Amino acid sequence: MISRSSLAAGVLAAALLLMGFPASGEEKPPEFLTAVPESPAFSFLATTPAEVARPGSARDFALALINGVGPDGNAVNGFAVEATLWRLIPRMRVPLEAYQSSRIKYLLANTQLSLGTVAREGAGEGDPGATDLALGIKLTFFDRGDPMADRAFTEELGEALLPCLPASPEPDEEEQKASLACVEKAIEARWADHTREHWNGARLSLALAAGRRLEEGDFSRDENNGFRVWLTGGVPLSRSGMGLAQATYRDQPEIAGVPASSSLSIGARALFGSPGLNGFIEAVAEQISMDGGEDQSHTLWSVGADIRIADNLWVSAGLGRRFESLLEADEEARTAVLASLKWGITAQSRLSSLQPTR
Repeated sequence: MISRSSLAAGVLAAALLLMGFPASGEEKPPEFLTAVPESPAFSFLATTPAEVARPGSARDFALALINGVGPDGNAVNGFAVEATLWRLIPRMRVPLEAYQSSRIKYLLANTQLSLGTVAREGAGEGDPGATDLALGIKLTFFDRGDPMADRAFTEELGEALLPCLPASPEPDEEEQKASLACVEKAIEARWADHTREHWNGARLSLALAAGRRLEEGDFSRDENNGFRVWLTGGVPLSRSGMGLAQATYRDQPEIAGVPASSSLSIGARALFGSPGLNGFIEAVAEQISMDGGEDQSHTLWSVGADIRIADNLWVSAGLGRRFESLLEADEEARTAVLASLKWGITAQSRLSSLQPTR
């Protein structure tokens, strides 16, 4: 049996740690203004893996990497792994106090690695094709909307969890289940309240991804497949508004007969309202350079409104090139775009949808 004092300490510690550093497979509370990919490697590969390994230790990470190599020594297609950096460093700990007071520990705890592969079809009959491999990293330098970085929030949460402790010093299984259910309910309610009050908190994030193309999946027959960078910052505009700025850069070398190219886009968005309903105006400028071709530039804008109708389900309406593109696209493309209009679903920037279809 678990003693009352042991359970009290365990409940509080587990609750705080799980909220600050989600365990494998645990869904994070919604982040309303995600502006860089949560998994840059998968965004680079333009794929959404059906299964993603999320190792919680250096040993598990090594085992996951081994699973990415087939019996023939070649890369396995459809391989995907994500990991939090600090969990891969032996004996590394990020206690709550350090998470809230140390910028380095905060950065370390919020640095995410991603690695994945995807198959590419051959150019013609008899061509076995290739495997694209990408490695990505996402860094969150600060996020004022992060509840676990708020000392007042964690102190209030700790007090709120005390009534969840079992009445008996040695609770039975049913009492323990009831205690944990109480903890979950308290966390959910207070996290939602904090998110509602701090949805427009200042933040700064950076993501990078680089890729290699492996002929027939052979690691010894590889070539550069380019890299991408995403940088986004946000600041509050009064209590009910927020401004976002984003810069993205893509470098694509000549590969598979496709000429080399690079692009730089810089965008801004201002929105006013609440976490569930807001109006916005946004614009993005993009410069595209093609080897052996003319440079292209685009300046686009959109204005409209977003309404959340259910968890992770939003409706967006407005005027501008982004919405014109939806009307021009075929039904399958419209469905795909509509499914990704909310930042948190695909973890891609809303600004990226402003870029012209080519």
